[in-house]
Amino acid sequence: MTTIDTIEPIQLEKEYLTVFQQDSIPSCIRRLAEAILNQALDDIISDEGKDAAVYWVSVDNFNYPFSFRNICHMLGMNPFAIRNAVQRFINRQKKPTNIKQTYSRCLN
Repeated sequence: MTTIDTIEPIQLEKEYLTVFQQDSIPSCIRRLAEAILNQALDDIISDEGKDAAVYWVSVDNFNYPFSFRNICHMLGMNPFAIRNAVQRFINRQKKPTNIKQTYSRCLN
């Protein structure tokens, strides 16, 4: 068991929040983060790659720069609101536009 395994997720999140200050993120990295999030949402909507995208959204992982939680932080978005929108979409299987509209309103 490593030190990382014993740290509470909230503590780890606080550490990353200080590292990933939104103002210090280069615009090219922000665009990449937006593209990754958009691709995951498109995969969920289209059913192609849906399982992998849903898993990526559901995992609380701070170890990778482009994990769902880190991307949400970089973009100033609320990951829990996006997760809830994804879950509602999956449960109701609504039209594709609903999930993207909700995610664009999930700014912190």
